[in-house]
Amino acid sequence: MGSLLSRNTYKFFILLITYFVLSNDILAQCGCSGGSPMGSSMPLSGTTDLGMIQKGFFRGFINYRFSYGDEYYRHDMKAPQGVVNYFRSNMANLTMNYGLDNQFLIEAEFAYFVEKYENYTLLEQSTSGPSNLNLGARYNLYYDRKENFEITLGGLLRVPFRNKAEYEELNIHLKPSSESFGLIFNSFIKKQFQDIDLYLFLVNRFEFNFNNRFKFRYGNTYYTSIFALKKITGGLNGILEIRNETRQKDRYNDEVICDSGGFLFLLSPQLSYTLGNLGISIAFDYPFYKYYYGIDKQQALKNNILLNIFWGLKL
Repeated sequence: MGSLLSRNTYKFFILLITYFVLSNDILAQCGCSGGSPMGSSMPLSGTTDLGMIQKGFFRGFINYRFSYGDEYYRHDMKAPQGVVNYFRSNMANLTMNYGLDNQFLIEAEFAYFVEKYENYTLLEQSTSGPSNLNLGARYNLYYDRKENFEITLGGLLRVPFRNKAEYEELNIHLKPSSESFGLIFNSFIKKQFQDIDLYLFLVNRFEFNFNNRFKFRYGNTYYTSIFALKKITGGLNGILEIRNETRQKDRYNDEVICDSGGFLFLLSPQLSYTLGNLGISIAFDYPFYKYYYGIDKQQALKNNILLNIFWGLKL
């Protein structure tokens, strides 16, 4: 029992509680524009990842995400149907990490939309193509082998791809790429309880967006993920994740778009199976609380289904 109440365990839970107390009173803004040709906020969706790897080790993830929504919300209440009957997206992500030493790794993330689709009463529209390439690194700030406690920080530069010419006049939320450069900052806190085969993770990700060539800028986005990984049997693991996603309001021509931004709380049960250095996992994201800013209704995410394949190699 003493090991469960160690100093670093207290640190983990103090950091966890502090973040949730401070994270959600961010986005009240005034002087908003009444609207823009860019439309309302793109439905929120998230990301999670793990921390460090050993020197000379290569780790890869392929993530496939199916997202769907057919509801509208005004604040945290359902609203009547809007212009779009429903939307869906199929997105693939490739993440690669390489450990330069036991404290420093380099990484790359590549995102590709297999499909972005919107259904209207009289027509439907869809697009596909590359979204962005993120390049960066992570540094292990603190590691206590005795207590199995780790703190790792990271940062990336987001480099966008140019959309196809035929997508030029489409709504920005339907385009595969926002064509916006950005900065991404990550933090990873991990605590292992060896006696009961349990891992706890606190993962934060902050994405800062710049204006694109259309003078549009998505609101900055904050992701916080808390999840527990428990060995069930052999290579089978159960994972339960609670995630908060918060996005500030979008801007067009340096004017705030009132009817954009918001925050979600999602519950994500997952199963993973590992065999040596290979693994596969499946997850279902259920947004159990949604709040959207502004005075008008917005499209709301209904669910995500995720399939992950991951591997590791000693080079």
